[in-house]
Amino acid sequence: MEQTELLKQIDELEREIVLLPRGSIAVKKIKDKEYYYHCINENGKRREK
Repeated sequence: MEQTELLKQIDELEREIVLLPRGSIAVKKIKDKEYYYHCINENGKRREK
């Protein structure tokens, strides 16, 4: 790939990252199944969805 193509891809990825919600992803295993939770801190408390 050319450097200009790489720079375009980096720019596009950075724009997409800005649109993502804040927080992180947590994985919990319950009875041999994996569940994914979106975790954020609100008002000093951790909240999972």
